[in-house]
Amino acid sequence: MVSFDIPYMIDGISSSSYHGMGVVVDAEQGFVLVDQNTVPAALGDVLITIAASVEVPAKVVFVHPGHNFSIVQYDPKTPGAVAGHIGSVELAEKPLEVGETAGYIGLSSNWTVVTMNPQRYTAGNIEVLHVDRITKSVSGVFIDDVGAVNALWLSFSYQDNAGRTEVFRGLPVSIVRPIIDELRASRIPESVNILPAQLLTFSLSKARSGLGLSDAWIPKLESCFEDKRQVLGIKRCAAGTDCAEKLESGDLWPS
Repeated sequence: MVSFDIPYMIDGISSSSYHGMGVVVDAEQGFVLVDQNTVPAALGDVLITIAASVEVPAKVVFVHPGHNFSIVQYDPKTPGAVAGHIGSVELAEKPLEVGETAGYIGLSSNWTVVTMNPQRYTAGNIEVLHVDRITKSVSGVFIDDVGAVNALWLSFSYQDNAGRTEVFRGLPVSIVRPIIDELRASRIPESVNILPAQLLTFSLSKARSGLGLSDAWIPKLESCFEDKRQVLGIKRCAAGTDCAEKLESGDLWPS
């Protein structure tokens, strides 16, 4: 379990204390991945609780600006860190696909381990897992048949008319792997590539009939995505960016 306390309410943060489950991605160097609803900023005090019995301090080493995860680091040599009993999760090379089965391992708010076997997909700016009827937990991981982690069950915070709320979705490990590889090589990522635009998905039938998708693109998109019949579209672009000068709301992005 990862606890995060913020001394100053900066960057629009609505609370001074957060907690959530962390995933040890490199036990030798002490790297732990958490969702950004647990560690939303670089300024704060991090405390990691191991096996509900040992507490060790940690520091924030990376906060991704767009993909809802952060990396914190504890010192494996810290007295009480029980380094010899902690292992790194294995990140699967093959992404989780529609129709596949996956096991689920999570942690409840009362520190008990929960497991489950659900699956289903949805899409957004990043493709995330949407799982029905999952056992209630504060976070967890999806694993394949050999125990490798192929997705992380993370908390996404958002604001609606009722106020601040959260939703849990699965984040593919392909999103976090490049950052973890850099950190393992003792390199702190100085920048990441993101598109300053919000994307939507449209069915091919709607894109063809009402949004101007040409007939020539239909077979190309069908051959690229066997499990999905959709095309990306632009909802809005961040003001003042190069993206805003070249793209407009309603544009389709077939390639």
